[in-house]
Amino acid sequence: DLGLPDSIQPRLQLFSSSTGSQIVIIRTEYSLPDGSWRIHLSYTINAAGELQVNQQAEADTTQKTVPLPRYGMTWLLPAGYDSVTWYGQVTSAGFPGVEQAVIHDRDQSSIQAVRWYAITNGKRTGLRLTADSALFSIQTNNIPAGAATTVGKALSIIATSSSCAPDCINYRLCYKFTPLH
Repeated sequence: DLGLPDSIQPRLQLFSSSTGSQIVIIRTEYSLPDGSWRIHLSYTINAAGELQVNQQAEADTTQKTVPLPRYGMTWLLPAGYDSVTWYGQVTSAGFPGVEQAVIHDRDQSSIQAVRWYAITNGKRTGLRLTADSALFSIQTNNIPAGAATTVGKALSIIATSSSCAPDCINYRLCYKFTPLH
């Protein structure tokens, strides 16, 4: 899921992969049905289990471009992840800091201006998500029964204004998932 509404789900234009002894790289390119945007994705996975995601949407400036209503990606999380810690804009203070929270079954939570975000289970194992210089927003959602093969949590990584060029003809997200043991 690229975080786009169903009416503008992209079409796959290119898929390639390359492998080495310690790394796998997967590249894809999509276009929106109206041709106004091209979306480039690359996934780099190393032997330590880290996953780096580079995601970019660029407007075709030769066509009338419809602004993207939301740009990002949604990931399904393994069962049991229930605690989060992040560094970003702390909502109670209004300036950067570290904050912790427990995800409740009924919650949908959103955190703005995130630099890193860790989601863990009761054994403190999980994933750390780290952004590059462009901050992002995180939203966790419950997956209702019947909406997917399992009930659980989904993590949406959404571009913020710092992820968009001043004229908003390019959106960019670059982040890395690191396993926490």
